[in-house]
Amino acid sequence: MTDPLIACLIPQPRIIHRQPGTDPVVPSLTLTVQAPSLFEQSATEAAADFILKPWMDRQQPARRLILTLDPSLTIAPRGTGPAIADQAYALALGRDIRIAARSTAGLRHGLQTLRQLLESATDATLSHLPRLSISDWPRLATRGIHLDLAREMEYRPAHLRKVVEHLAYLKFNTLHLYLENKFVFPSAPELAPPGVLTPDQARDLCRFAARLGVQIIPQIATLGHMEHLLQGRFAELRENPASSFNLCPSHPNARPFLSALITDIHAAFKAPFIHVGYDEAHSGVCPRCQQKGTPPEILADHLNWLNAQIRSQGARTLIYGDQFLSTADFPRSDAINGSSPESARQALARVDRNIIITDWHYTAPYGGTVRHLVNEGFEVHIAPATNIYWHDSIPLHRGHHWIVPTIDNAVAEGASGVMHTNWEYYRGQFFDNFWYFQGLSAERGWTDTLHDYATWGRRFARRFWGLAEDRYSELAGLAESLPTGRRRFFVDSHVLAVEIPSALNPLYPEWRQIRFDHTETGEELIRQARQVKREARRNGDSLRILDMPGQIARYLGVRAVAREALITCAQRGDRSGALHQLAQMRQAACQILNRLEFGFRVYGGAVQDRSRIQTHIADLDRLVRFVRRLPATSLRKLNVETLITALKKN
Repeated sequence: MTDPLIACLIPQPRIIHRQPGTDPVVPSLTLTVQAPSLFEQSATEAAADFILKPWMDRQQPARRLILTLDPSLTIAPRGTGPAIADQAYALALGRDIRIAARSTAGLRHGLQTLRQLLESATDATLSHLPRLSISDWPRLATRGIHLDLAREMEYRPAHLRKVVEHLAYLKFNTLHLYLENKFVFPSAPELAPPGVLTPDQARDLCRFAARLGVQIIPQIATLGHMEHLLQGRFAELRENPASSFNLCPSHPNARPFLSALITDIHAAFKAPFIHVGYDEAHSGVCPRCQQKGTPPEILADHLNWLNAQIRSQGARTLIYGDQFLSTADFPRSDAINGSSPESARQALARVDRNIIITDWHYTAPYGGTVRHLVNEGFEVHIAPATNIYWHDSIPLHRGHHWIVPTIDNAVAEGASGVMHTNWEYYRGQFFDNFWYFQGLSAERGWTDTLHDYATWGRRFARRFWGLAEDRYSELAGLAESLPTGRRRFFVDSHVLAVEIPSALNPLYPEWRQIRFDHTETGEELIRQARQVKREARRNGDSLRILDMPGQIARYLGVRAVAREALITCAQRGDRSGALHQLAQMRQAACQILNRLEFGFRVYGGAVQDRSRIQTHIADLDRLVRFVRRLPATSLRKLNVETLITALKKN
């Protein structure tokens, strides 16, 4: 579709018909709702007022917006299941604007499409709108994202509400919150650190999300990844007393503990689904478990017990399925943590088939596991990833070229939903920098139109931010090219650590490249981020910390250059020059701290990053004192090893 009014609709609608004629653009809408009940009429009016607020609050002249809710409507193809048919809508843009659907979910989607059309008309300063009709329905019934609140995060209600608004805008209908101990469980309140989600806040968020048609789904750990839960009086539940990662499913107090957590979660969220994790666990091998059964039996039986607990609350169970898959059977899949093929098959055969498996694939879309699990009788939701936690920066091209085939292949193999995962936003990462990838998943979960990689960036930039050009891809592509080694050398190592071994050539340390170009490239990224934020016409709140990749690159560049210059100055006997280089490093570190403090206040991230960078600043202050006291003869002999030794001694 070449019409710019239509081309940047996201997700792309199924069927669009242009009709003869145009109608003048008017600044406001008057609402008429036709619904079977007063309750449905009220809910529809509230949704329209919220979604189309900029157009509902203005003065006359106005165009009539007529919303029709009719359960007998057939918009999606006959034979389409009710979960998809209920989300279909028909939109007609003419003298009046009409949206019809068989449920409020469909009407909400139609309202979001209308909102996007009106935004595009405003962007293009159109005086007239074409007459057209749209018939639209989703590819998958369940479409959502997963957000990791468990890793160095605090809860920020205002930010999560904006996340929900953006999800509804992109026609997502679920938000999974990964919690671990970042929820105040009434049965175990001592496990929660300060600043985490409370039951009352969860209820409030769920009510807000429901207005926009987004279901909040809680996700807890129940076997592996229990390190934040198996503490204090619950440490006795560890399978290995020396490690808090795995729960012992055979411990007599394990089930009462988990049953209470499930009850707490359901009371707060009232969700039709509860995700119990179950990934990457290694339980079932301790002497207590060996007396009860084989590892495959314990793996399946513990899950079936969890499922019974969740079903007793009126909800369905979701899990990650990697424990029930073997590498020998699926060598091209990354979602594999089962043992032998026979053990994996034995365990899977015992699992209740009403459990939904979220099959995760972060880099490998061709493994065939979705088809296998569907053939085994399970409902499967594909779980691709923004894939940030093992990349240095924004994985623009890598992420783009994994997400699309992951979802498309999963749909071809029988997946009925998508849950786009976002893990571990720390070490300078913040969720709002990655809406490009959430939008990409939203589109692939809605439409089966062949994806155009070359035009996606511009389409999303125009849609989500109202940008005339795709400046995000320019910035992210440049950031992706920089070998920053963030996970090891940004905040995890000491302040003088800049030598990053190259994966391609171990004999050529990449710190030399950091010394050559990271300072200037980081400054260019900061400049570009400011330009993107300045030019954005909407959703500027999601761009507030887009400069972070540039700040990190600049910081690493300044460290690398200043470290070399520091030694050069010292060996010349130039004490003031050496101190100046330490001051340069400190200034760059303080700039990072300022941005991390901002991210902590607004997003709740960088809980530990701030203390790590403060350690860098404190170490630089110690080095300043050390260099000032150093005798002139020792100053001329100074090297990096001497400085590192000084840090270790003090």
